[in-house]
Amino acid sequence: MLLVEDNRLIRDMFAFGIMRSFQAPSAVAIDHAEDAESAWSKLCDAHYDLIIVDYFLPAEDGASLIARLRRDERLSGVPIVAISVGGRLARDATLAAGADLFLDKPLVLRDLLHTMRILARRESSPGGGRRRAVLVLDDSPLVLAVTRFALEAAGFEVAVAEDLATFERLRLTVWPDLILIDVQMPEAFGDDLASTLRGWRGVRVPILLVSGLEEPELARRARAAEASGYVLKEAGMTALVDRCRELLGSAA
Repeated sequence: MLLVEDNRLIRDMFAFGIMRSFQAPSAVAIDHAEDAESAWSKLCDAHYDLIIVDYFLPAEDGASLIARLRRDERLSGVPIVAISVGGRLARDATLAAGADLFLDKPLVLRDLLHTMRILARRESSPGGGRRRAVLVLDDSPLVLAVTRFALEAAGFEVAVAEDLATFERLRLTVWPDLILIDVQMPEAFGDDLASTLRGWRGVRVPILLVSGLEEPELARRARAAEASGYVLKEAGMTALVDRCRELLGSAA
């Protein structure tokens, strides 16, 4: 991976975190660049599986570098994580430029290392293919347990959340290929959340609403929220797994 960060102490902390967090730290190769131009030079000479870019860089900011990477055919598909203390301004700028996710710097080491562990697990999955990840939000522990069991048995990687805070943390670290959202949640209606993810957060992965509502009402809410569809809870786990497969193809 390539870490584009001009603060040497942050780079040292990151390298130390890698050493402590991975069972085989030597399996993770880290290159560093202090600014956009040195990063670009390294990217022209080597292949990277992950690029981590700080927003505040000398001469050219991280958003500008990310936009340049996304315009290059060779680099357009490489995962990019933006990091910063810049808050909403930095988040909006880097995501608009093409970053896959943004992490605030006070939490970056914990969340970024968690993301890297997920990437490593996916790369080493049977057959060498990446397992498709599903993020499930539901306030019922029983529903979450049954859903996790069914989807994992079908070959998917599954992350579950009972509340919005956990959901948002996982959304920014798991990189889900599909999101399942219960409509009737205590903190917010699931269709309102889906609508916000689409219209405000720029989430483009499939989103399914899951609910015990009557089908006409659930279908209406899914359309209004720009969700990819819906699944009735009464249809059972087989229908839910089948719907996930329709949207994602296979689990790997």
